[in-house]
Amino acid sequence: MLRFLFLVTFLSFSAVKAEDLTFADKHIYPVFEKATDLHSGITFLSGALASVLARTQDDYTRSEWRQTSRINQSDANIGDVIGTGAASALIIGGQYIWDPNESNYQSHLRGFVYGGLSIYVLKTAFGRNRPGNSDSHQSFPSGHTAISFMTATHLMYANGWKAAIIAYPVATFVGITRLHDDAHWFSDTVAGAFLGYFVGRATYYESPVSSVYQFQMVPIAQHDLTGVSFYVSY
Repeated sequence: MLRFLFLVTFLSFSAVKAEDLTFADKHIYPVFEKATDLHSGITFLSGALASVLARTQDDYTRSEWRQTSRINQSDANIGDVIGTGAASALIIGGQYIWDPNESNYQSHLRGFVYGGLSIYVLKTAFGRNRPGNSDSHQSFPSGHTAISFMTATHLMYANGWKAAIIAYPVATFVGITRLHDDAHWFSDTVAGAFLGYFVGRATYYESPVSSVYQFQMVPIAQHDLTGVSFYVSY
């Protein structure tokens, strides 16, 4: 005679539960991995070389720019506001509200934080004087340029080349306005551009998921035994 048994032994919870991801799992380890890959290594070396070469032209570029610049002050003020991070913050807010892919705003916000920290550390470490008679020792690299290029890079990864052809020229404009304002040396803006791209690329990735849940029910019929097996992966 067939027996119908509900077998507790077949109620199995698969031991594949992913532990809740820590802050480091989400925001530190992936950034470190991308920041140390081959692409980032090439970017870093290229940026360092370009900055060294640009430094040899700092005095010449400053002199020529002051004589030939056609940017008016109102336009320069726009570049100054964009580079403060105000534009980046507005874009992050827009991504949070309207972008269905949460990874885009999360990555952009992560890039904003890492970018700010990197700029602060480098400015403090190098302590370079700004052009002119300024008493400021925070010239290298250009923070305005770095933040603008970081945002441009995130927009490129999130929205493709159509965003890039707008965002990168805007970021370049910000760097140019820093020269117009005599706030930075040419090499400061070059370094800022490479830093912004480096940070933007390293901090953009799909946000990892803490765990995945699966449910499966399998009928069992063997000789005089009938049962149901439940498998839950979580």
